[in-house]
Amino acid sequence: MRLFPLTIILCLALTNPVFALQAVFTGGSDDTHATNTEYMSPFGGSVWHGSEVERRGLIPTSGYFGNLSVRLRSDVGAGNTSTFTLMVNGVATAATCTIENGTGQTCSDDTNTVTVSVGDTFSLKVVPVSSPTSSNVWSAINFFADDESENIIASNSDDETSRSDGITEYMSLNGDALWGATEADFTTMISTASTAKKLYIAYNLGPGLGAGETRAFTLMLNGSATSLTCTVSANESTCNDTTNTVSIAAGDLVSLRIVTVGDIGGNHVGWGIVFDVGTEGKFITTVLGATNSDTATVYQNITQGRSGWGTVAIDQRSGTTAVTMSTICASLATAPGAGKSFVFQDASFGTATALVVTLSDSEIHDCYSEDITIGAKGAHHYISIPSNTPTASRAFVGMIGSFTPTPTGAQDRRSIFSSGTGTATFSTGTGTVLF
Repeated sequence: MRLFPLTIILCLALTNPVFALQAVFTGGSDDTHATNTEYMSPFGGSVWHGSEVERRGLIPTSGYFGNLSVRLRSDVGAGNTSTFTLMVNGVATAATCTIENGTGQTCSDDTNTVTVSVGDTFSLKVVPVSSPTSSNVWSAINFFADDESENIIASNSDDETSRSDGITEYMSLNGDALWGATEADFTTMISTASTAKKLYIAYNLGPGLGAGETRAFTLMLNGSATSLTCTVSANESTCNDTTNTVSIAAGDLVSLRIVTVGDIGGNHVGWGIVFDVGTEGKFITTVLGATNSDTATVYQNITQGRSGWGTVAIDQRSGTTAVTMSTICASLATAPGAGKSFVFQDASFGTATALVVTLSDSEIHDCYSEDITIGAKGAHHYISIPSNTPTASRAFVGMIGSFTPTPTGAQDRRSIFSSGTGTATFSTGTGTVLF
């Protein structure tokens, strides 16, 4: 019997790619301009701006964007258009859609995806043609992190960091706001246990730091500085901390701190930070905590870093992509009081969904879980309803969502194996391959 030498056998168990999907919702009461091209931070943005560099968020982990979804509050008007485009590093990408008169005030791009690397910047651009009606914009886009359990919060400041020496200020991680001296005014609740890591900072125009001048950025946790920190040094414009990690418990409050050394010209800054939630396909929404009303029903955007609770529901909406939301959590800085309560609800187009949580008497934190399906090009906000004149308090609301199907427009993941005599490349799929 003649035997042929077996040079190599590889058995590959190939499975569908796993992605960490995070739905990035945004929206606000600021209208687009009828004639000017403007930009918005896709993460927690609320105010449109004519300068793209002042609306950049910073990518802290690699992945890609897809499923751009936009809804306008008002129709653009006959013969007019508004085109929305994801920008990366100041350049327009293939992720884009256009709203025209008669298209129902919405558009989406479920085909194109945009790969991003650590340190890239991103923003959302709107280009009006023929003077469309100025309108609120409720937008959303999905981020697919390469690491299956990573979420990001990536935004920017709406004003310059301090020019003065020895100043300590704070900012909501959702950003698009003004720096301030009181840390409690800029806190955001994290609604599930997670690990904070990979802090990235970038001055958008270069700070021009001189000798001995620094700007130190630190993640704050429940009012205390953590080990997740980095310093922009003289003649530099960026810094990062990819070494330290911080354990986050459900209901913890976080913010971003800056400490200045030396007098320099002020500048806008962008940041990105990872919250690893430990579960594939799970994501969180975050919003600035703000004082609600003890007598009136009030409303809040799902993701903003600037806006507080308001009395007009439609001014507080965020756009959505197609995902499943499973949990709503709420926290109060001060308990409602005996026999009193606050009800917190998620609402879709002004109608309450099944996600509702009540904090009564001495309760200051609780969550409620029930799966609800959110459609693309939707519009959601939070509702706060007081009962028996509870103590008005800084209120924090967040949701937990999930995504399990293979995302639309997902990029092909490939595995490359070397046998020593060549290289074989296989598209990811299912099954076993022998060769």
